[in-house]
Amino acid sequence: MKMYYFPIVASLIFLFINLYVLKSLQNRFIKERNFLFLKPIFWLIFTLLTMLEILYFFSLRFNYLDGILYQISVATIAVTFMLFAICILFDLISFFTSKIKFSEKRRKFAKFSIDSAFVAASTLYVGTGFYNGLKKPAVKEVEIKLKNLPNELNLAMIADVHLGEFLNKDFLEFIIDKVNTLDTKALLIVGDMLDLKSYELKDVLEPLKKLKIPAFFTLGNHEYYNGANELMQALRSYGVRVLANENVKFEGINLAGVNDISGFKFGYLEPDLKKALSGKDESLPTVLMSHQPKYVVQNVKDEIDLALCGHTHGGQIFPFSFLVRLDQTYVAGLYNDGVKQIYVSSGTGFWGPQARVFAPSEITLLKLKRG
Repeated sequence: MKMYYFPIVASLIFLFINLYVLKSLQNRFIKERNFLFLKPIFWLIFTLLTMLEILYFFSLRFNYLDGILYQISVATIAVTFMLFAICILFDLISFFTSKIKFSEKRRKFAKFSIDSAFVAASTLYVGTGFYNGLKKPAVKEVEIKLKNLPNELNLAMIADVHLGEFLNKDFLEFIIDKVNTLDTKALLIVGDMLDLKSYELKDVLEPLKKLKIPAFFTLGNHEYYNGANELMQALRSYGVRVLANENVKFEGINLAGVNDISGFKFGYLEPDLKKALSGKDESLPTVLMSHQPKYVVQNVKDEIDLALCGHTHGGQIFPFSFLVRLDQTYVAGLYNDGVKQIYVSSGTGFWGPQARVFAPSEITLLKLKRG
C-alpha cells in the first residue's frame, strides 16, 4: 500500500492547485458576459492537465508511461506550477487594488490593466521557463580560496545531468566537448548522472571515452532508483573513478566522495563520512563530493575545507526554490558556514519538467586558489 502514498498525495495536491488556478481564471476572465464562452474551455484544459498529471505521478512508481505521452505529462507539471504561482501573485494584486476607492471608469481601467499584465506575465513566465530548460548549460566560473592548497587548481564540476527520457547521448557529448575546452585537471560528477537502469544505457555513456582528463563520480539519489551498484559498474567501465565513501590524493587535495543519504532508505551503500575521509592527508585541504547539501549541513563539521553538492537544481522553477531552501538549507552558489565552504550547483540538466526559471543550468569551472 505504501507504494500508492506518493502518487495519491501528489495527485491530490495538484488537483487542489488546478482547482485554484481554474477558480482564479474564472474570476478574472469569465465574470464578464462577453467571455462566458471561455468557461468550457477552461474546464477542458483543467481536466486534461489533471489527468496527465495523475498519469505522471503514478508512472513514477510503476513505469508504464514513456515516449511523447511521458514528455507531455511531465510538461504539465511545470505549466500548472507556474500558473499557480502567477495566479497567487495577481490575485493578491487584485485583492489589494480592490481596497482602493476608484471611480467606475478607473476601476475598469485598473482591472483591464491587471488582466492584461496577467496574460503577458503568464506567457513570459511559461515561455521563458521552457526556453531556459531546453537551453544548453553555460560554463560558470567560481573562484574559491582554500588554506594549505599547494598550487592553484581548476576542476570542472557537473551535477544532476539526468540522462534518460529527455536528455541523452547528444547532451552528454555536448558536456564532454565543452569540458575538453576548459583548462581543468578533472571532471567531478556530483550525483544524479543517470535516470536509466544499466540495461537501458546502450551507448548513452559513449561520449565519456572522449574525455581528456580524469573523471570522478559520487552517487546521487536517482542512481539508487535505477540500481546504484550496476550503474557504478557501468561508469567504471568508461574509466570514471567512483568515490563511494572513499578519498584519493589528487593534484594537491584530498578528493573525497560520500554516498547519498538515499542509501539509508534503500538499505545499501549508506553514506559513511568517517570511512570517506579515512586516511586523508591532514596537511592538504579536503574537498568532499556529497550530492545533497543537507547531508553536509547535518553531518559534516570541520573535517573538510570545501563541499561540492548538487540535487537542488537551484530550485529549477522559481519560486520553488523557497521550498528547496527549507529542505536543503543551501540552494545554489557558494556558501560559508564559518568552518568550511559549500558550493551547490544549480544542475547541468533537469529532472521532471523541462523548464527553468531563475535557475540556469551550469557546467561549473571551480578555480581553487591559495588563501
